[in-house]
Amino acid sequence: MLAFDVVTGVAQVDELDRLVMQLPGTKDFAEADLSRDRQAELAGVEKEKE
Repeated sequence: MLAFDVVTGVAQVDELDRLVMQLPGTKDFAEADLSRDRQAELAGVEKEKE
């Protein structure tokens, strides 16, 4: 989730002492180019959801 709007509601916050994230162990994932700016792609995908 990148952003959201709340009209009315109640937020509850909890403390975490750890976060476990399992990432793919594939060659494609290991070699993915994460250095380029993908803001335009993200904006396009987010716009499709509206």
